[in-house]
Amino acid sequence: MPATATPTAAAILERVVQPIGRRMTPALARELMQLQFSPADMRRVGRLLQASKEGELSVDEEAELESYRTAGRLVDLLRIQARRSMKTTSRSND
Repeated sequence: MPATATPTAAAILERVVQPIGRRMTPALARELMQLQFSPADMRRVGRLLQASKEGELSVDEEAELESYRTAGRLVDLLRIQARRSMKTTSRSND
């Protein structure tokens, strides 16, 4: 019996978020397209990435960086669903 691949967090999140796109209002889609990290979060991610590149991350910092990555994937997935919803709405209005 062939081994099955363990699903990634991104794949699981995509399955969780996918139904939202089917019932998303245009207003919600526009709001989701505007989601972004704050400037302070972006600076923190930059510092963590630099420390990672230099091999100087503590265990706590590694966990923090992974949390930012997970949050970023969720934001990306929400934006993808918003974009799809906007395209569907646009086509149905044509």
